[in-house]
Amino acid sequence: MEKESSLQKRNFMLFSKKIEEIKEPIWSALAWILSYKKAWESDNNISTKFFNENIKEVSKQDIENAQIFLEHFENQFKRLKIDLINEESFNETQKKTLLQIINSNILKIILLKESVFIEAEKWWYRLSIAEKNERLQKIEKLETMIYWPKISDQIKEKKIIMTYLDNLHKNNVDKLNPEENQIFEWFLNKFSERNIIENKKNSEEQSEKIDSMWFCQILKKVFDIYNIKNKLVIIDNNRDTVSEENDIIYIPWSIDEKMREKILEDNWLKDTMKITIDPKVSSISAWENKISIPESYKNLSIKRICELIDHEISTHILTNKNNKKTLNIKTDTYLELQEWVAVLNEKLATEKMENLNINEPTIHHISTFIGENYNGEESKKILEIYYKMLWDVDYAKKANDRVMRIKRFHSFDLPWANRKDVVYRRWLADVVLYINSLDKNSIEDRKKLQADIYKFYISKLWKNEITNADKLIEWFDIDKWDVILPFALWKIIYEKLLWNNISNIDDIRFLASEHKLNYKQMKILLEIVQLIKENQTK
Repeated sequence: MEKESSLQKRNFMLFSKKIEEIKEPIWSALAWILSYKKAWESDNNISTKFFNENIKEVSKQDIENAQIFLEHFENQFKRLKIDLINEESFNETQKKTLLQIINSNILKIILLKESVFIEAEKWWYRLSIAEKNERLQKIEKLETMIYWPKISDQIKEKKIIMTYLDNLHKNNVDKLNPEENQIFEWFLNKFSERNIIENKKNSEEQSEKIDSMWFCQILKKVFDIYNIKNKLVIIDNNRDTVSEENDIIYIPWSIDEKMREKILEDNWLKDTMKITIDPKVSSISAWENKISIPESYKNLSIKRICELIDHEISTHILTNKNNKKTLNIKTDTYLELQEWVAVLNEKLATEKMENLNINEPTIHHISTFIGENYNGEESKKILEIYYKMLWDVDYAKKANDRVMRIKRFHSFDLPWANRKDVVYRRWLADVVLYINSLDKNSIEDRKKLQADIYKFYISKLWKNEITNADKLIEWFDIDKWDVILPFALWKIIYEKLLWNNISNIDDIRFLASEHKLNYKQMKILLEIVQLIKENQTK
């Protein structure tokens, strides 16, 4: 029986690995398609040079090459699906989990096959009006299946957006010239009932200049609390050779990213979290074994530091680490759920659950809604006005970047928008409402939340598959004490900084957790608090 179970696990891991191997070249190539550059060079003799960097216009042959490329991977997934259906060692739960991942990937490839034609049109590929409309209709149906309906078709979501924008305009009309004010008034009148109560302006949060090295010290201590090996790496414009000084690795900026990763893995950082100061990045971002921060943050409040780290480390990095040790599988839509929890952790770093404003729209919602109803140029103008009302000096660049994003794989000259980004926050309200429905004084409710947090953090499953996680956990014989669960550290730090007291924290996440901070971890946490206080006094 034990031998049979071992074979099951090995086969399950094998299928999971095959799925990732098929996916990787598709998305690597896709990144190049979007920049009209040479795609990833694969080993399968499939031409990937369909949108070459020196191209003047996309030809019919380029489109055919793109279709051949995508169909190759679609067929690989279909063959893998047949193998999975015929696999006798798996039970129903295991098969269902893997089939969902394969089917979702096939659906997204079909979407890409249609979208390539629309994207190529932006590079002077000629589509007839009839063919263009037909492909756009197919894209719309596929996006609805994958990412849910348009915002414009959701009365509640549309109202939330228009309420927010109407209030923003009322409070900031003095920042606009007469023409801009008229354009935004037309936009508001088109979609808004204009019977909205004016909100008070939020007081501006105090920001502080921070030093990247100081920020890295904070990050290192956070990883120390979670007992995750880490190393500081600085990408340096002024160096020609790789070196290590005072426990810091310096690596020349001139070395390309792939070579940098290889050097670091080979010499220092196998299975080690890299904290990288990178002059090329503009904001903090996290991957499986790497967290990158900008060379310098001009202004970043303590509140924002707390939010960023509970978003990136306490969610994305911990789920990555746990998944590698446990199920080692991710469903194709896991990221949407992970982003909901990441945003929730971020907000709860400085706010109470019952005070969260779950109805405030994100820039994803606002820009997508605008793009659904206006062409590219019109969308850009409205978004410029939006950013101007926020006192953003980079309003023109941000509006342009945002339009390029929402019109990706959609027509620039028609009112269409890519809805992918919207799903990251779309049903966050459901998560908040669920947690608020629990009684923090009820032992039964605490155990229920504890089980849900555990199932989320051990894997990269979508909410529908998490219901099967119990069976998978039992099947993999996972020891819960091997799983790294978040302590919501920044909630503690924020309370300690503001009130010098953590006894008033009644967050149900603490009350539900069996994993408590030990003396060593609490000591490191207090060192972080001291570092922040010292920076405030400089």
